[in-house]
Amino acid sequence: MSPSVRDELISLGIGDQAKMVVPGSGSAQGVDADGRFNPEHVRSNYATSSRSELGIAESDFVVGFVGRLTRDKGVKELWETWQRVREFSPASHLIIAGASNEPRRGDVDEILQALNLDSRVHIVGNVEAIEKYYAAMDLLLFPSYREGFSNAVLEASAMSIPTVAFDTVGCRDGVRDGITGFLVPVHDSNAMADCVIRLCHDDNMRRQFGRDAREWVLREFQPSDRHVMLEHEYSELLSKRICS
Repeated sequence: MSPSVRDELISLGIGDQAKMVVPGSGSAQGVDADGRFNPEHVRSNYATSSRSELGIAESDFVVGFVGRLTRDKGVKELWETWQRVREFSPASHLIIAGASNEPRRGDVDEILQALNLDSRVHIVGNVEAIEKYYAAMDLLLFPSYREGFSNAVLEASAMSIPTVAFDTVGCRDGVRDGITGFLVPVHDSNAMADCVIRLCHDDNMRRQFGRDAREWVLREFQPSDRHVMLEHEYSELLSKRICS
C-alpha cells in the first residue's frame, strides 16, 4: 500500500484510519538499488548492447514503458503521447516491456497493432532481466490510471531515470513532481507529451532529475529498511493483541 492508496480508502470510508499504517514512504519491498538496479553496474554491462540489439543509436533519445499492455495501464495515452513525441523528436525511440497475453478490448488491440508497425517502437515483451532495457532508457513514461505502488517507477528511479506519470492514486507516491520527474493530470496525454519533450531537449534537467530520483530511492526505499519497518509494525500489532 502507498500513502495515496491509504488516503483514498479513508476518504471512501473504508477501514479504520488508526489501523491503516503505511511504513515509511510506502512500498512493501523497496528496490535493490545497490545491486540489480545499480546504474553503474547495469549500464557497464548492457547500455551499448541493448541499444545496438534494437537498432538504436547512442545519441538517440529513448522513452520507456514498463507494464501490462492493458487499458488501465494507459496504453491509449501511451500511444497519444508517443505520436507527439516522435513528431517533435525525429531521433526518439520507444521501448515497451510488458506482458500482452491478457484479454484486451478492441481499441487496445488496434493501438498495439499500430505500435508494432512503427519502426521506432520496440516491443520486447515480458522480460526477466528488465534492467537490461532500463539501461537503454533516458526516461520512463508511466500513464497508468492507478497503482498500489509502482515497482517500475522505483526501479527506473534507482537507475537514475526520471519518470513522467499521471497524478493519480498509487502513481504520485513514486514521483516527486518537479524533482524526480513530472506528474500530469490523468488522461492528459498532451501534458504528458509536453513534459517528455521538455526533458528530451533539456539534458541538464533530465540528468538532475535522474540523480535526485536515485538519491531519493537510496534514502527511502532500501529493502533492509522496509523489512525492519514491517517487522516493527507486526511486533506492535502482536504486543497490542497479547496485552488485550
